[in-house]
Amino acid sequence: MEATSTFTSKMAPHIERYLALKQALGRKYDGVRRVLVHLDQFVTTHGDDLTAETFGGWCLTLQHLASGTRRGRMREVRNFCLYRRRYEVESFIPDSRLFPGRHQVVRPHLFTNGEVHRLLAAIGALPAAPTSPFRRENLRLAVVLLYTTGLRLGELVRLTLGDYDPREHTLLIRDSKFHKSRLLPLSIDGTREIDQYLEARRSQRIAISPESPLLGTTLDAALPILAQGSRMQSSRSCVRYKSAPRQVAYPEYMIFAIVPTSRLCRLFAEVADLALFGGELRLLLAT
Repeated sequence: MEATSTFTSKMAPHIERYLALKQALGRKYDGVRRVLVHLDQFVTTHGDDLTAETFGGWCLTLQHLASGTRRGRMREVRNFCLYRRRYEVESFIPDSRLFPGRHQVVRPHLFTNGEVHRLLAAIGALPAAPTSPFRRENLRLAVVLLYTTGLRLGELVRLTLGDYDPREHTLLIRDSKFHKSRLLPLSIDGTREIDQYLEARRSQRIAISPESPLLGTTLDAALPILAQGSRMQSSRSCVRYKSAPRQVAYPEYMIFAIVPTSRLCRLFAEVADLALFGGELRLLLAT
């Protein structure tokens, strides 16, 4: 399923025109291209054209995926087939009524403040490692910022030291969702944690230039664990800007939702003895 593969089936000209059209409209479509490359490779070795039989066989290759993911990929193929029908009126179109259902919504677990304190205490007891001397500090700062600000995981791992304003006690979140930026005010706890973390970095002579990542420059375990396959969502209502960022007020409550990799699941389970619910951890925390 490489994005650079060449289409070789009977559908190849239509796939190339379909992708070119979507990209001309400003869409990236890399994910759809990978799906269609996979479909094209399967069809090439199973009859050279898409029929009900070849489509069913291709769907069987997706059985290892979750139902919602399978449904999404089948819908992408159906959208392509609708485009192809404009030029080949007899071409096959999958019946969307036969697609699998969406994911069942995971019921969130509401963590208490005591559980969060246990998590931070357990992080503080983690041993250092030769490749991760700032393991404890990075994990602690990440959890505190997620807890007190409602940052998304992607926003957190993209932060640099230049995004932190120690005088105004704010973080500049750059080019986030919908390519918007915002100024995020920090709580007293969040400001104190960042200041202590930066002082620890200075004492170890770790880079503190404005362009340096906030979560460290060494081979820390926190960054890949938090970044791979994870996301964090917040119920925060933010005022985004077009010309200059504006500060926003703290909400009374925030949703702290992490969809982690199995490695992060195991970490949370080990350090805080917290239950896992379908691979997803959600914290409803009062600020």
